[in-house]
Formats: sequence, C-alpha cells, structure tokens
Amino acid sequence: MKQKIKLIAMTPRYLPSLILVSVLILLAYSNMTDIFETIEHHLKLSQEIHQQIINFQERQFFIVLMIFIILGIEIMLMLFGIKKDINYYKKAISKSSDIISKNVIYSKTNTQGIIIDVSEAFCQISGYSKKELLGKPHNIIRHPHSHHQLFRTMWHTIKKGKIWEGEIKNLKKDGTFYWVKTTISPEYDKKGKIVSYLAIREDISAKKEVEAFSSTLEERIQEEIAKNRIKDQQLLEQSRLAQMGEMLNMIAHQWRQPLSAISATTSALIMKNARGNYESDFFDNRLHKITQYTQHLSTTIDDFRNFFKDNKDKTETTFEEILHDVLNIIQGSFDHYQIHIQTQLDYNEKMNIYTNEFKQVLLNLFKNAEDALIENKISHPKIYLKTYIEDKNIILSVEDNAGGIDETIIDKVFDPYYSTKQSKDGSGLGLYMSRTIIEEHCKGTLRVRNTQKGAIFTIKVNKSIGFVIPQES
Repeated sequence: MKQKIKLIAMTPRYLPSLILVSVLILLAYSNMTDIFETIEHHLKLSQEIHQQIINFQERQFFIVLMIFIILGIEIMLMLFGIKKDINYYKKAISKSSDIISKNVIYSKTNTQGIIIDVSEAFCQISGYSKKELLGKPHNIIRHPHSHHQLFRTMWHTIKKGKIWEGEIKNLKKDGTFYWVKTTISPEYDKKGKIVSYLAIREDISAKKEVEAFSSTLEERIQEEIAKNRIKDQQLLEQSRLAQMGEMLNMIAHQWRQPLSAISATTSALIMKNARGNYESDFFDNRLHKITQYTQHLSTTIDDFRNFFKDNKDKTETTFEEILHDVLNIIQGSFDHYQIHIQTQLDYNEKMNIYTNEFKQVLLNLFKNAEDALIENKISHPKIYLKTYIEDKNIILSVEDNAGGIDETIIDKVFDPYYSTKQSKDGSGLGLYMSRTIIEEHCKGTLRVRNTQKGAIFTIKVNKSIGFVIPQES
C-alpha cells in the first residue's frame, strides 16, 4: 500500500512536465490565443490535481490513471483539430494565390531590377513564359518609345523607399505593345533593408486607345468631311455632265422645229427666186421669220449656257421664273412626246436661293417623269407641278401618271449610281444630286411616294430659314 501511495505521490511531480511537452507540441502547430487559454487551464488543473493527490493520497491509483488518460485524449483531439484547420487554411491560401496569379498582373524584382517572380497574368499579357522572364532584367518588356526620364524618376523614388505610380507603355514578345497603370512598392527584411520591389499593374490599353481616338477625332472628322465634299463635288460634276448630255438631246428637240421652218422658208424663197417671181412683201415676211427662228435658236443656246453657269451666289427669283427657264429647255422634248404639263402655282413669292441649282433639280424631276412616261408607254402622258404653303413650309411637287415606282426599289432611287431606267443609259446621279442640293443648300427635304396616278416627288423647305425674301410694303 505504501508503494502505491509513493507512486501516486511521485506521479504528480512529472505531470507538469508531461503537460508542458503537450503544450510545446501545441505551440509547434499554432500560436492562437485560444491555445494559450487551454494551456493555462490545464496548468491550473494539474496544480489542482497535484494538490488533491497530496491531500488525498488514500485515493486509488487507477483514479489518477484515468485522469491522465482523459487529459491525453483531450490533448490528442485538440491537436487533430488544429491539424485539420491548418490543412484547410493551407488549401484556401493556395487557391487564393492561384486566383491572384491568374488575374493580377504583378512582378517582383531584386534591387538590381532582375525578375525573381511573375504572375500568370503578367506572362499572358507580355507573351513571355515564366521561364523566359525569371532571371532577366525587367527592361526586357520596355518599349523603345518610352521616355528614359520616366524610368529615372521611378528608380529614384523606389530606392528612397517610396511608392511610385505611373502609366507605362510595355513591349510584348511579338513586337506589339500594351499600356499598364503601375504601382511599385519596396519590400524590406527584418532589419529594414530594401530587398526587393513588388510591381502591381492594371491593363489600360483600351483606355489609351479611346484617348488616342478622341485626341484625333476632330481631325478625322474634318478629314472625312473634306473627303465627302470632294466626293460630292465629283458626283456633282458627273451629274452635270450626264445632265448636259440629256440637255443636248432636249436642245435637239428644241431646234428641230425652227430648223425645219428655216429650211422650208429658204426653200420657198429659192423656188420663188428661181422662177423670177420676186415679191418684196413675201420675201420680207419670210426673212423676218427666219430671223425669229435664229433668235430662238440663239436664246436656246443662252439658256443652255446659263443653266450650267457655275454661280455660287444666291439670286432673287420666283417659282414662275424658274419654271419658265426650265420649260424653255425641255418643252421641245415634251412636245415631241406629246407630254402635257399642268401647273398650279399657289405660292409664287420672291425667294433668295441658288437659282441654277434649283433649276437643275426641277429639270431632273421633269426628265425622270418624262422617262417613266415614255418607258411605260402612257397613252395620255401628263406631268403635274404644284407649289403651295403647308405648316409654314414651302412645298413644290412634281407628279406623273406613269403608274408609280416599284415599292421594292422606291427607297433606293436616291442612292448614287442607282437607276430605274430600263434602257440602262441613266447615270444614276440625277436624283442623288437633287436631294443633296435640296438638303445641304436649301436645308430642306426631297421625298418620293406613289399615288393613284404615279410617282410624286415633293420638295419641302422651311419658310423661316431665310429662303423667302420679305415683300416690300
């Protein structure tokens, strides 16, 4: 019995040592606050057990043994839980590191600028592999257009232990480039000495492209405007040349009647003279008619010349005067094809417009109506011209009875080089330039639609834009 009591008495002497060993094992796995609290608890518990054993040595040995077993089991369970938590956190940290590497463009260099670590995102944007970058100077990605002063300032800043921020243009492996917003910060050892530099970057290539585009946008717009003006001018010249060819055909119709009359008159005079039947009044009358015919021919030439005169100034005119001048050119063609024109000029106030250009528009609309009437072989061809005011807008419309335009192509008739003429001899520029003149020079609109009779082209110009000259009171 005495030996048992002696063993029991000796055992508590080693109990603190056993618990201390367990504590050291715990500290090897973690330094968390709750571990210290557990240690403190077990030390107090061991002291209490020691005191109890001294005071109650008569207790049986197996009771003490059970206490040791319980304490051991508790310590083992606690150690197992710590190991499990550590493995979990290791996996979480590893996963987070992978996410950062794939999405954050970062690199680390030593104090001499030699690369010692890079992320996957850095490799992806630069085009280099990690193996190709490690151990290489960081200027391997420096773009030759980068300013040297930028990097001098950067090194001066980070060597002083300060953080540097800036935008850098870098060179890819394939020779292209990319822009990054970079933040470089020094890293220190335990003694406070700089041992490396960590650079974190943000890809701003898209932002730089927008900035570059914006900086040159105004210049590009002006260039495109200039190109379009040149293009429109070229199209206008082509349209005028095409129209000139059409007008020559109209003049041929205009000249046919007076030339025939001159020929008939001179033949009659020759016959009279050959027979010796000279009548002074007859000769004077016929010569006067010849003079009228030649004057008509001369007037037609003047109209043709004035029509294509390059006059960029606005002039004062009315719709009646414009119609008169246009009909002087095309009336012969209308008469030849027996096309009747009906006019209703409900608006005929004076206007200040580009007269010649407006005449070209009206002549184009008349010529298109004439072509449609001829191609569709209309038995009683007619063209209706109207002018009027509608909601403070000046309206001029030209309508034919040719049956209208195919609805599948009506939206294309104003496209350049698009022609509806079956003979394919149209330039496809007349209606395009007509709309350009009305929209750009008159600030109006030119539209087309089908009616029960045929197609109607409508010019609409706002009365408030200075199109109209106020009448004197």
